[in-house]
Amino acid sequence: MLLLFDGLDEVGQHLRDLFRRAVTATIAAFQPARVIVTCRTRSYGPDVGLSGFTSHELADFTEKQISRFCAAWYAACRCHGVVDVQEEKKKTDDLTRAALAEDLQKLAKNPMLLTTIAIIHQQNTRLPNEKVKLYALAVDVLVQKWQASKAGSLIVVREGRDDDKKLASFFGDPARLRAALAELAFHIVLARREPRRTADRSAPAEDEQDTIDYDAALKILRHPDHLGSAGLAERFLQTLIASGGGLFKSLGGSREQVETFSFPHRTFAEYLAGCHFLRGGDTSLIAPEFEARAAEGDYWGVAARLGLEEFRYRQGQPVQIRALAARLCPAPEETTESAQRQALWSAYLANLIGCSEIPAGSMGGEKAEHYLKRLRDHLVAILTGSLTAAERAEAGGILATLGDPRAGVGLFREGTRTGLPEFQWVPVPGTGVPKGKRATPAPAGDLPYLELAATEFSISRYPVTVAQYAAFVQAGGYENETWWRGAGRDWLRNQRPGWQQEKRLPGPKDYDPVFQTLNHPRVGVTWHEATAFCAWLSATLYPNEPVPPVRLPTEAEWELAARGPAGRAYPWGDEAEDLAARCNMGDTNLRHTSPVGMFPRGDTPPEAGAPGIADLAGNVWEWCATPYVGKFLDAADYRRQVGKLEKERMIGTSGVLRGGSWGNYDPRDLLSSFRGTYAPDDRGNGVGFRLVLVGAGGVR
Repeated sequence: MLLLFDGLDEVGQHLRDLFRRAVTATIAAFQPARVIVTCRTRSYGPDVGLSGFTSHELADFTEKQISRFCAAWYAACRCHGVVDVQEEKKKTDDLTRAALAEDLQKLAKNPMLLTTIAIIHQQNTRLPNEKVKLYALAVDVLVQKWQASKAGSLIVVREGRDDDKKLASFFGDPARLRAALAELAFHIVLARREPRRTADRSAPAEDEQDTIDYDAALKILRHPDHLGSAGLAERFLQTLIASGGGLFKSLGGSREQVETFSFPHRTFAEYLAGCHFLRGGDTSLIAPEFEARAAEGDYWGVAARLGLEEFRYRQGQPVQIRALAARLCPAPEETTESAQRQALWSAYLANLIGCSEIPAGSMGGEKAEHYLKRLRDHLVAILTGSLTAAERAEAGGILATLGDPRAGVGLFREGTRTGLPEFQWVPVPGTGVPKGKRATPAPAGDLPYLELAATEFSISRYPVTVAQYAAFVQAGGYENETWWRGAGRDWLRNQRPGWQQEKRLPGPKDYDPVFQTLNHPRVGVTWHEATAFCAWLSATLYPNEPVPPVRLPTEAEWELAARGPAGRAYPWGDEAEDLAARCNMGDTNLRHTSPVGMFPRGDTPPEAGAPGIADLAGNVWEWCATPYVGKFLDAADYRRQVGKLEKERMIGTSGVLRGGSWGNYDPRDLLSSFRGTYAPDDRGNGVGFRLVLVGAGGVR
């Protein structure tokens, strides 16, 4: 038996412990059954606590699978007599071509959205590029199918019965029906905020997060804005029960459980709930709705974003859109969690407008530059504030679009160094860890704690960002062999035929767009590329130094920076609790890199007026200058082997990685003493680097 528990994210927090015990008991009772529990990625976190399970993320559809889906869709249509053989081929080819086009392919990789695309295409409707338009058209199509289906035929208009006419008129009016569905969806999403209570209000009732019960639906539908009477509302709901399907359908009931209703997919409820935010029509009425929801938590996030997209693409005029964005952005002194979420939603709408277009016009009577400054300041505060990691990462992505003003994250903006990478250097005392001091637990093969670093140095506060590395690429770093040495130069020459064949510019490896966010760590670089960047930066920023002062940290320097003279187990201290809140690792559930400096609780303790060093644990593994030595007898033997490998370094010599990444779940990978290894000509979407500065007229 394969037993599937579908939709863990739909189980309320108050029922999670009961759910865990129920699953455990079920597994024990039905051994050797195989059990799968599904959950939305965003909702999955450390609080789930299911032991003995292995986590897997459902993959997106590939292009081949998208094509197979399109063919299967219209094959099923032919079997049901919807299309003939000739139409089947023509429509299959057309749907496949549309789904694989650049504009829609990202959406089509999601099975539910691909189904939505197919439904719309089947109705001979032009396919839009924007997700919210797809939802809008899908709702319209499903409402039309619903009206033409059995549900529509069950509403009988008897002669002389005005209530029959009113019910038929309501069901036949898409706008009125849509408005009622939007309010029902709003209350379904609202129910997630806190569990429904029993009559004595002392204990939670059965979870109804994604449903609405009969009485609650009746109360909404009988309102004058919809059907206007309890009798008509009851007849409408009884029609839904009898029809057994539609956009809003009955889920059944029993003696113990009242009748409940829901939508075929949670996203339809969230989309319609977002549309309900807009019911006022005017910015002065819509803004308070978003402000109220921002105070209630992140569970409104999807609905709010879809509502803003609906306002942008379907209802709002440019003046209204700008006015709403300005209204949502709080005053500078407002720093509560609610205010931060409002500012994030304002930024989301500004991003929909196009941040580059905002300076061209006013923002609801306010100068655009004043709004942008206020918004940018809020986004910087959100990055290290109290919102969820997913919200803070989103804020950082929009901040990168607006221009991240934080020191050490981007480029110099004035002076002779304008356009060159700007780093914030943190001095590290050049003293070794006291002899015998070790991490607990200490991984096998970690460095002996003897003299770790002989000279003083400074280390970059953040890993090298996408924006900083782009300056090297734009300066011709891949064309000029001056910055490449030995095996690195051989690697560069070997890459050129491939770049030419692929007809693309030379540079690091790119992954999904989120990895190319300007204030994220630069990933997709080999050890050779990282060292070439250091050589270029040394010559560009410090041209008169006899020895290049910028380089990768040695393994010893990296560890000393992370552990400090006291030998901390982790960069922040010896505490292993709340790792997902201290750094971007597997349990944080972002599934990709994040803006640098987003987890201040994971920074090293600030010393002597200098800020703490950020992101030493998690986000990305970091290249070290030292070649990897696996076995050694003592510190002298370790240094001897390192020196030998440095002289003979070839492409096959492994390099050292430190710090763990966004994809690591094991706490041991995040220990400051843990040593990883990687071939110097390999790349990965979890591997980046940071720099040290030595000499250069004094440590800076």
